[in-house]
Amino acid sequence: DGEKETGSMLVLDYLMKPVGAGELLQALSRQGLTSAKQDDIKTILIADDDPGVLEINSSIIHEHFPAHRILKACDGRAALEILGKTLVNLVLLDLMMPEVDGFGVLAQMREWEATRDTSVIVLTSKTLTESDMARLNQGVAMVIRKGLYGAQEMLGHIETTLARNPRLGSDSQRLARKAMAYIHENYARPLSREDLARHVNASDGHLARCFRQETGLTPMVYLNRYRVHQAQTLLATTRQSVTAIALACGFSDVNYFSRVFRQEIGRSPLAYRRENGAWKV
Repeated sequence: DGEKETGSMLVLDYLMKPVGAGELLQALSRQGLTSAKQDDIKTILIADDDPGVLEINSSIIHEHFPAHRILKACDGRAALEILGKTLVNLVLLDLMMPEVDGFGVLAQMREWEATRDTSVIVLTSKTLTESDMARLNQGVAMVIRKGLYGAQEMLGHIETTLARNPRLGSDSQRLARKAMAYIHENYARPLSREDLARHVNASDGHLARCFRQETGLTPMVYLNRYRVHQAQTLLATTRQSVTAIALACGFSDVNYFSRVFRQEIGRSPLAYRRENGAWKV
């Protein structure tokens, strides 16, 4: 409606942990965070309660954008303290934090006039449901899944978002986010492009265009990446066979699962388990 079109807005990217350097680079690019001239230096706030993640993301951003100022907060309350007294261009925000969680930080940012237009990228290991996505639709312009992208992709997303004009709550964004949440909650069962399109009440082609605009990926590529991400956890933490893991993650063919896994991760499922798993094969 008209009020949504003209009101203040936050810009949000949603990225699934753990984030690689390439993924962070693309996300930064989507935020317009390119090599800065002296008169165009940005201030970036990273809020995460994991000290390791905090330092890794800080190092990645500093390495690629050394001119920009980087601030760090170890929880939501500390992030709000910084936002209350410092002009910040971009917030990299974890959702699950003590004191005040990421949803609480976003709610307060919408209340403060100085932060209503601030770009936000959510970096979280939380699986977002349709209900969660609906909460993020209230005042945010973009949702990108974290952990499913390489470092260059992620920094590219950030660069683009800083450069663009925010687009709040468009129908295409809500449609794409609804499809993303449906994947998060139903990846373990057979899903087709037609299933996704039917769920969001759109044509296959229209969903694909909206989804690519929101995530940079097609719905089926996103689905496969999400399934592989779940498989990585099972390979590293359980004794289940590769076949059982493939089936549990929504792949009906173990050979196809192995090809997709190798394409995304760069090694076979068994090789990944040998390198990362608590169980020996």
